[in-house]
Amino acid sequence: MRKLSAFLLIALAAVTVLLSAAAQSAYAAPGGTTVPGVGYVDEEEIPDGTTTDSKLADDLRAPIEPIITPESSSLTSQSSGINMINPPDGATNVPAGPITIRWSGGNGTYRYSFTGSSEYGQSSSSGSISIVGANPSPSIEENLAPGTTYKLTIQSGISYGIFHFTTVDPIKVSGISMTEKELTITEGEKSYLGYTISPSDAYNTKVTWKSSNTGVARVDSRGEVTAVAPGNAVITATTRDGGYTDTCSVTVQKAVVKVSGISLTTNQLNMTEGEKGKLSYNITPSNATDETVNWKSSNSGVAAVDSSGNVTAVAPGTATITVTTKDGGYSANATVTVKEKTVKVTGISLTTKQLNMTEARRANSAIT
Repeated sequence: MRKLSAFLLIALAAVTVLLSAAAQSAYAAPGGTTVPGVGYVDEEEIPDGTTTDSKLADDLRAPIEPIITPESSSLTSQSSGINMINPPDGATNVPAGPITIRWSGGNGTYRYSFTGSSEYGQSSSSGSISIVGANPSPSIEENLAPGTTYKLTIQSGISYGIFHFTTVDPIKVSGISMTEKELTITEGEKSYLGYTISPSDAYNTKVTWKSSNTGVARVDSRGEVTAVAPGNAVITATTRDGGYTDTCSVTVQKAVVKVSGISLTTNQLNMTEGEKGKLSYNITPSNATDETVNWKSSNSGVAAVDSSGNVTAVAPGTATITVTTKDGGYSANATVTVKEKTVKVTGISLTTKQLNMTEARRANSAIT
């Protein structure tokens, strides 16, 4: 009986050793943990309360897929040992924009993948987070697009979770209105066109711009118009959301070149009364826009001048003729000296052809 008891004790010890070895073979590995059906999971030595984040391929060797069942491709959520905190699993009214996605599950290394895709944006990220501390709270930072359903897959050892949530639909554009319906600018100038999107809190407020005549006015992606040449063009703004449009009629004027001076071709003019002459001038720059001038005589009783610079000598004397530009009021002077007109003798005649006289009388005769 004693021999039988000793045999049973020896057999029981052997079985215990074998089971212990099998357990260690299944669940232990230097520096980490091996989980059947999952693979190797790295357990780094991390000081208490420290969180680290690294790429999946760098520090985790086991694929995340073995724990995911076929149902995970749908919007059906699954979890074991991991629970969503923010946002709630299955939420359909999550605000778009930056968010801290948080879950609970205790200390450990969490591998995750996060995906979402819609016409408003796409997200795809993955990595690992190691948590050690009294109040573990794994989290990731993401920027959510509106109207998009997201999927978050998390794995930590044999714990896992597959969660879904949807952001609220964006506010649609209902119209666009140009600040200016008409714009007049000078060639070479630039001007921005303003606009208002309705409603003011619409999600996608981007617009595209187009000119009906780029030879007259060009417009860039910011709505800045460049006047190219005199003429007319229509600038159209179109919303990317909804394709709403509004227009602005642009008139491009010729560039104004200001007058900087004027000079007469002569500053001295000698004339005889009754004579006519003309004063000429040069405006600078030669391509000035407004070349209009005014003429004036200081003494029109001596010399008169008309609107074209034609001078008439009226009587002997001196006068100053002044020409003045309309643009800028620049002026130049010429001195006009008028001499008395010399009348030359052209012939002679007697007032009588015959003269009868008596002796001792004198007769007067006149020369004409």
